[in-house]
Amino acid sequence: MMWSQQLKERRKHAEHLVEKGLGRVRFVLGRGTLARLERVAPELAGGLREALRSRYAPDERAVVRRIEALRGRLMGDVTPLALVDFGAGKPDAALSAEQMATGTQRTRTVAEMTGASKSPFWAGVLFRLVRTFRPAKALELGTCLGLSAAYQASAQTFNGGGGQVVTLEGAPALASIARTHLAELGIANVEIVLGRFADTLPEVLARGPYGYVFIDGHHDEAATLAYFDQVRPFMTPDGIIVFDDIDYSAGMGRAWKALAVHPAVAVAVDLGRLGVVRLGVREGREAAAHPREGRDPREGRDPREGREAAAHAGAGEVFRMRVR
Repeated sequence: MMWSQQLKERRKHAEHLVEKGLGRVRFVLGRGTLARLERVAPELAGGLREALRSRYAPDERAVVRRIEALRGRLMGDVTPLALVDFGAGKPDAALSAEQMATGTQRTRTVAEMTGASKSPFWAGVLFRLVRTFRPAKALELGTCLGLSAAYQASAQTFNGGGGQVVTLEGAPALASIARTHLAELGIANVEIVLGRFADTLPEVLARGPYGYVFIDGHHDEAATLAYFDQVRPFMTPDGIIVFDDIDYSAGMGRAWKALAVHPAVAVAVDLGRLGVVRLGVREGREAAAHPREGRDPREGRDPREGREAAAHAGAGEVFRMRVR
């Protein structure tokens, strides 16, 4: 299929989503997965349940339709953009750290960058996570055209309380067009910070703590692990971190596996495309380290501990949900 035909098909699909109110996306859970997650992290389970079902209140849906109308228009825009890409490139590119730091010159159309943006479904997952956890401050690494920032910032607006989104972008052309899109949508609670993540992230983190971070735009194993170590000290104790494209490459898969079992992660959910972690102490590990005080071990097991163990069963596992 010619690229022009692909653009037409994508635009038609976007218009269909807008017309049908985004429809629904099916999701498949392993046996008992959501039930186990609800026992360990009920708030996270509830937010994901609503996100995966693409449920919006009428006022939320009106905002989403405006964003998706913009997306539909962008899918037909073949304006070329000269970009400097500081990311990992294609999954098999195997760029060195020095090459990524220097950046690669690329030319992409607006339509191509739209296709690389988070889809309506996955952007909706981000929206629902922000709505559920209501972070005072949210951070995004990788602005692109501003579509995912629009979803997350809109969620902050619905939450009330003046929540902001700070989003980092390395390509001047993308930062400029994202500002235009956000202004067109009437979204004012987003700050776009231009520059390499390595240069801009330290100063932005100093403004924390952040309750929510979305890490996108640099799909490299070592970089992803480093970003986790870098942002974690500047987050709230039970903050949420979302990792994009954990299935992008073998390296990203290894990074996710390491992050999901990190001692600082209380709960990890693998959605296939996205990985979601909530920071904190895993309750099962904490209970084992601190048995109930005030009881003589010769008295036998306290039945309350059995109930607590059942409630926290699976606290150390990675919850996997296959989305399609």
